[in-house]
Amino acid sequence: MADWDEIARDFDESFFKDPMYARILASVVEGARGAAVERALDLGCGTGNLIALLLEEFPSAGFSGVDPSTGMREVCAERFVDYPNVEIKEGDAQAIPYPDSSFDLIVSSLALHHVPPERKPDMAREIARVLEPGGRFIHADPFCGVPGDFADPEKVRDVVERLVAKALYSLDHGAWEMMLGELQSIPFLLRGDGEYIITVEEWEAVLREAGFDGFEVQALPPVDLVKVISCRLNGT
Repeated sequence: MADWDEIARDFDESFFKDPMYARILASVVEGARGAAVERALDLGCGTGNLIALLLEEFPSAGFSGVDPSTGMREVCAERFVDYPNVEIKEGDAQAIPYPDSSFDLIVSSLALHHVPPERKPDMAREIARVLEPGGRFIHADPFCGVPGDFADPEKVRDVVERLVAKALYSLDHGAWEMMLGELQSIPFLLRGDGEYIITVEEWEAVLREAGFDGFEVQALPPVDLVKVISCRLNGT
């Protein structure tokens, strides 16, 4: 699994070489467009790329970013040092350092798949805790097409084929480091070691139990791997 502290300073250069990364961020922002956003949270904010785009869309809103990586937080905090409406804190989606109902929008990109399946129900409840009733949760993450665990060869084949297809896409667009990272993640996924991919349906079921509904799912071609999921917390 990647050492996020170590790669924090080179993260943007590596990831933006892959055009799909920018498309993922733009799709999350598009999902929030038109909402009345006053207070937004980015889970796994990394270097702040998603926050930067949302600031353009909602310049008067307040933004918080949480990330477990010290290196990522340092880069992100430096980026927004002159923005009084942005704060960056240590934390993750399983321990969000804010009171109940603190946000009307929560976003995330390529972060939540690092939480093991057995902990996802607690994570979903934690996200619901800090989101206002009626608030929106929009996130992009990789998903597979076969449910269950990796004792099933069909699931293994599905995940390997999706990751290899994405790695080849990265290679075709000159994103060498991204390609290497995607190929290197395959053993971690198969062993369940810091990288975990489930189906959209499995994740939706977890979110529904936590009180979310109104699901919208967008696939991001040309590789069938990353989905953008939008939903709302029950209530008015």
